[in-house]
Amino acid sequence: MVEHGREVRLWVDDLASLQPLCPSVDPAKDTQTCQGVEIRLWTEDAAVDRVSDVVIEAFACELPDWYLTAMSRCQSKPCWINLEYLTAEPWADDCHGMASPHPSLPLVKYFFFPGFSAKSGGLLRECELFAERDRLITAPTEWQPLEVSLFCYDTAPVGALLDAFRDSAHPVVCHVPPGKPLAAVQSHLAEAVLAAWQCDDSPDTLCAD
Repeated sequence: MVEHGREVRLWVDDLASLQPLCPSVDPAKDTQTCQGVEIRLWTEDAAVDRVSDVVIEAFACELPDWYLTAMSRCQSKPCWINLEYLTAEPWADDCHGMASPHPSLPLVKYFFFPGFSAKSGGLLRECELFAERDRLITAPTEWQPLEVSLFCYDTAPVGALLDAFRDSAHPVVCHVPPGKPLAAVQSHLAEAVLAAWQCDDSPDTLCAD
């Protein structure tokens, strides 16, 4: 938003879930602005005063019929994008950029798959990210733990990964969000192995000693 000078409106159906990612968000406010982004609570009777030039459905959400109708009435149709999860699976290369015409309205949705190959959508990043990375690599620093952000479903085989963290010679801090990822971790950490782990004051952080 800042880099490209665009106005961004973010609709969220659960502001409490957004707050850990953006602490300045107030879950009690239906409309607010945080870091230059307008944030609105998504409800069934939400009022939309305008249709955006670019409409992004994130992670399989579906736009309501009344908003689709408003999009279809625009003289210049919005760019409609379905943002999928980041994956390294090869099938995503063939799905990235695919068009999905609406069955009854003059609208076309395009699938965007972030990924690691030239055929995928690539990885979105800030323009100064690599320069900041290089600065941190060359700057003298003290021994720091490896920090990992874990995302998975509750049925994912995370046990081997967690055991590798535990057995690593380098300290590891694994940030685990609530929900399915935390359930997967908790199912692996039986009473017999809890002594090998250290939890800090945050319920979503585990440290492998």
